[in-house]
Amino acid sequence: MLVHGNACSLQFDAQTFDGVWSVQTTQHMPDYNTVCSEIYRVLKSKGVYWDYGLNNAAVIRVIYKLFQRNYHVIGKVAGAFFLRRINKEVLDCVEQVFNHSVNVRYSELLFTPDLGYRLGASENSMLGHLDSYLSGKSIVGKLIARQCSFHVKK
Repeated sequence: MLVHGNACSLQFDAQTFDGVWSVQTTQHMPDYNTVCSEIYRVLKSKGVYWDYGLNNAAVIRVIYKLFQRNYHVIGKVAGAFFLRRINKEVLDCVEQVFNHSVNVRYSELLFTPDLGYRLGASENSMLGHLDSYLSGKSIVGKLIARQCSFHVKK
């Protein structure tokens, strides 16, 4: 089912869904606190919220700065759209609303299309397999991964 609506005011009854899954969507919503509260409201007891978005990678920020490129973290992208990379504030908000710790994973450590670096992107690529192997909860992932995902149970 596809529904056109407002994530800050979901038109569903409370405790309707077993799970809410977002892929690079909530990162474009300025009022994340309200969105997170709405997700919590529509989830059934023991329901799970999964979110997948761009990571705020400290090492990559430094590399961008060295190459004098803009590494957009939060706010309106000039002439385009709002973007917020998953960061501590997002994770803190989720933990506060859900009253549970979030389970965070990092992926796409080698795949960096923003800088024109696409190694590991082709099908059956050894680097792609290595990238998949490196994905997980490591501190290295937190520092360099392009993607961050998390899930939390209600």
